[in-house]
Amino acid sequence: MLSYGFYKSLHYLGVFVLLLAFGGMMVGVADGQSPQGPLRKRLLMAHGIGLAIILIAGFGMLARLGIHWPWPGWLIAKLAIWLVLGGLAAALLRQPSRLKVLSLAVLVLAWLAGTVALTKPF
Repeated sequence: MLSYGFYKSLHYLGVFVLLLAFGGMMVGVADGQSPQGPLRKRLLMAHGIGLAIILIAGFGMLARLGIHWPWPGWLIAKLAIWLVLGGLAAALLRQPSRLKVLSLAVLVLAWLAGTVALTKPF
């Protein structure tokens, strides 16, 4: 079995890939047009790969910590944030006029996910 530290670093890698994909989408939208063709495909692939890495590594950490069902509230909150971040890519590319709001949403959700993970308030 892999160590907790390995899963945690892999989880961070997934977060970095996800935020990098969002950044690429935001730059394309800010330039006045939504990314098209191969660039769009690569950004959406990076987005999906980042989400998958986050989920797999997150469940690996849960296994190492011995957290089983029923899940604590902070974990359910993290899964809800993960789902929303999954849908925000489509919203960003389909509604480029909402760039500022969606960019702020990504930033706030990333901060909130980190805060919930560190403090485990519920």
